[in-house]
Amino acid sequence: RANLLPVIAMLATVNAYLDPSAEKGLAKPYHEKVIELADTVKNKRELASAYRYLGAYYYYIAKDKEKALPFLQRAVALNPNDKQSQDILKSYGPAVNTGR
Repeated sequence: RANLLPVIAMLATVNAYLDPSAEKGLAKPYHEKVIELADTVKNKRELASAYRYLGAYYYYIAKDKEKALPFLQRAVALNPNDKQSQDILKSYGPAVNTGR
């Protein structure tokens, strides 16, 4: 199963390019599968990307800020330089950003 991760991550990337606005959610099932298969230590980059995509998807497309929040927080935890996720998290206010 772990051998499939690079292929699934690539399919997530390709489908994100095919649906740049994410309105169709083409990459969503692939990013969900990346999260299911990836190892937190070995696949931080892939996981951070998957969490960022799903956080942005739920925030902007599904309009579900509550569901988006943990994905965005995990994206930033894995990649503190993730500006897109950080910018979205700012909209939640200081309590979310400081962890209070």
